[in-house]
Amino acid sequence: MGDLEQAQSHLEKVYKDTQKRGQWGEEWMKWRYSQHLYHSLGELWLTKGEAAQALECADECLRLAEPTLSRKNLVKGWRLKGQALLAQGQGEQAQAALSRALTLAREIGNPPQLWKTYQALGALYESQADLGRARAAYQSAMDVIDGVAERLQDHELKRTFLTARPVQEIRERLDQVGGGRS
Repeated sequence: MGDLEQAQSHLEKVYKDTQKRGQWGEEWMKWRYSQHLYHSLGELWLTKGEAAQALECADECLRLAEPTLSRKNLVKGWRLKGQALLAQGQGEQAQAALSRALTLAREIGNPPQLWKTYQALGALYESQADLGRARAAYQSAMDVIDGVAERLQDHELKRTFLTARPVQEIRERLDQVGGGRS
């Protein structure tokens, strides 16, 4: 069984568990983890090329987060929605969703939410052949990442962080659009 199949199997089990009443003891815990679950399922569907299913998960994540203004989960939901809309070729709607995600990410100042949203915007602009804006978005993502790295005291942790696959993917996209650093 491959990594995606293992992830799907695990997430489907968690999904089934969240649908059972009384299983969790506290409904708020079920609500809290369901937001993460829908976001993770949506990312899985997006990775597998199932944009429609990813969009459904994004909408469910937003439905759960909006009544309580759970801003971190709102960022995740709007970003996932934007990415799914982009995958469906709906660039204008994707840009609106990603702009909303970026506004919220800036408000909460959560570095991973910021750089992931900038990365998603970079992909959107690349798809529109707007390389200047793509470069600026990827550069903004790298600026956030560099800011986090500067605060890391442990050199091994810093090296691990800066060489992690998600960080390298952003760096590669930046190089591809002509904004790489020497």
